[in-house]
Amino acid sequence: MRSLIGAGVVVALALATGCTYVTQGDLEQKRACIDVDGDGAPQDVGVTCEEDLETAGLDTYEVDCDESSADRAPHFEEIPYDGIDNDCDGADLLDVDDDTKPGISKADYEALGGMAWPDGLPGGEDDVDCDDDDETVFPGSPFEAPYDGIDSDCLGDGDYDVDGDNYIPTLNPNTGLAHDPPYNGILEDGDCDDNNADANPGAVAVDAPYDGVDINCDCANDFDADGDGFMWDQLSNETAFTTYVARYGCTFPSTPDWGDCDDDAAGVNPNATDEWYDGIDSDCLGDDDFDQDNDGFIPDGHSAVYTGSLAAGDCDDEDLNIFPSALELIGDVVDQDCDGGNDSSEFAFAEAEWESPRGPRVGWTGEHYVLAVGAQQWTDVSTGTPQIQDWPGLLFRFPPDSDNSTEVEARQTWNGVGGQADPLGEVIDMVTDSADSRVYLAVSMRRSVTTGDNTYLALRGFQWSGSVYTALSPVLQSVASPDLANDVEIQISDTGSVFAGSCGDPHLQYIHASWSTGSFSRKYVGATEAAGGQHCTLELDPSDDAGSLLHVQAPTDDPSPFLLRDSTAALFVDQDPLNAGTGTYAGYEFGVVNEDNGLVSIYDVVTGDTTVEGDTYTHTVFSNVVVYDIAADEAPNGDLFVVAVIEDQGTDGLKDLVMFHGTPGGTLVEVPLSVDDGRGTLEPHGASIHADDSRVFLAAAMRDTDTGTPADDVGWMFLGYAP
Repeated sequence: MRSLIGAGVVVALALATGCTYVTQGDLEQKRACIDVDGDGAPQDVGVTCEEDLETAGLDTYEVDCDESSADRAPHFEEIPYDGIDNDCDGADLLDVDDDTKPGISKADYEALGGMAWPDGLPGGEDDVDCDDDDETVFPGSPFEAPYDGIDSDCLGDGDYDVDGDNYIPTLNPNTGLAHDPPYNGILEDGDCDDNNADANPGAVAVDAPYDGVDINCDCANDFDADGDGFMWDQLSNETAFTTYVARYGCTFPSTPDWGDCDDDAAGVNPNATDEWYDGIDSDCLGDDDFDQDNDGFIPDGHSAVYTGSLAAGDCDDEDLNIFPSALELIGDVVDQDCDGGNDSSEFAFAEAEWESPRGPRVGWTGEHYVLAVGAQQWTDVSTGTPQIQDWPGLLFRFPPDSDNSTEVEARQTWNGVGGQADPLGEVIDMVTDSADSRVYLAVSMRRSVTTGDNTYLALRGFQWSGSVYTALSPVLQSVASPDLANDVEIQISDTGSVFAGSCGDPHLQYIHASWSTGSFSRKYVGATEAAGGQHCTLELDPSDDAGSLLHVQAPTDDPSPFLLRDSTAALFVDQDPLNAGTGTYAGYEFGVVNEDNGLVSIYDVVTGDTTVEGDTYTHTVFSNVVVYDIAADEAPNGDLFVVAVIEDQGTDGLKDLVMFHGTPGGTLVEVPLSVDDGRGTLEPHGASIHADDSRVFLAAAMRDTDTGTPADDVGWMFLGYAP
């Protein structure tokens, strides 16, 4: 357009020069329509140049705003950021998309040396629009959305790398789908947390477990530190684990496996096979690694590595029923209690100090096992206080499932009368009433009165009530004698009457008492100072309480025993009305006589034999063996059980304690019982035994032969039956 207008002017001038007269006005108009700078816009100064435009072939006419610059004309398109008003509208274009942010900084624009920076337009480096053709793209744009391929806020950060750690997520975190538009840059993918610059596949930091952060984006279970597939501490970590799975979308079992007890060891989890005795609970069962059968004891030989509290000594760590203090079963070849032998066990002891314990008595009340014993003094070491300092009696109670680790369940302290320090004699006897859970005790005791010492036969009763034994009022019978009885006997008749008798030097005493309407009272008592003896037994008439007799071993120089009978007319006689002197016991010189549970055990010093007599048999247990104490019982299956204190059968000079069991009339099995407590100075002093269909229960009083620091004791033992 610029060349056409110029050519027209030249032609006009040529014509005027050649042929035509041009007026001054025409000349001025022609001059005004001349496009001096050749930009297609003449320098119109108030005249019209339409003819020239038509001659030049132009449709419109715009006056040039700067005829000295070919870069400026009204019909020109404005070029942004060049410092020139190209379209002659009076301003340069600095904000193309009209989003209030310029496409060039003020400093760079002023360096062009062109137009001045307009007022009101920000010009800092941080204000430059990074895409001045998009009105949604500018510094501070609220339209910024990662993963759309557009840097809307002009921060220059990676639109696919929000945290700037040079890793992009494999999928769009907002949709879980592939990026749209796709990423076409050079960054690696695999970023599992694009909001945490420290979490990416190239992280060098150690991924700390249990913090819920997958720092290296390996999709490993943050709550399974050892990677064995099991997690630790479900109570504390379950909620955090659920959040972790939702956060990273990693693939884990839909039902997580918990129960790991050591999340630092891959070989320790609920599916692992435990290797015993290595100190590691590999299968996380919580059992002691040194106690394979979980019986509370470990085998010997682990003291160097075992740090637990369980006792050693288990001789079979694969059998729950074999361990020290287990219930030893009679009649098998298995050492249940790991003491090195069969059919017997080690004695259990109370936490107590004893002085001169008497021969004990054991029994079953129908609810509990009971042990009765007397002593010169007994001290509970838990309190250190002597319990009735002078000659007390004690009654211990044990539960029906007792073994040799069972502690005493309850204890009753008693003496002859109750509440008084009356010395008890050497011997006591006990009988139990399983129908009413009662215990009856007979004891000889001495009391000082104004007329001198009296010896009493005391009959005591105890009934289980609530959690203790209630002591019943005693029944007493006395003779004027300073000497305690040599022997006492107690029995219950078929009608429920209780009979007690004692014999001394020389005196006899007899009590017949009964239980009725919640009270314990005597029906008949008797005594004589005319005769006595070393041993006495009661003979009861099953159908007639009044026919009960006290058989007495009379002194050897007086063959006629005295008898006490529950009848006034025959209280004292010098000849046995039942002719007992020429009957069963004719010619006997008793060394020991005991009657227990219907069995009479007799050691005859004349023959040297010791026999046990039942209703249908007499069985010889010893021949030519001195017996100091003996007790017997018959189990419901008919087996006979005998325990005896006998003369030393070895070389230590101490009395021995033995047990026999078997079928009466056959060969009884002898089982030695050790009372050795490690000092080698204890010897048995008295013993008792009870057998029922569940347990064999025996006890022994033990005297310390060390005269320097004597420490007597009372022990008990529970045994079971082999299947």
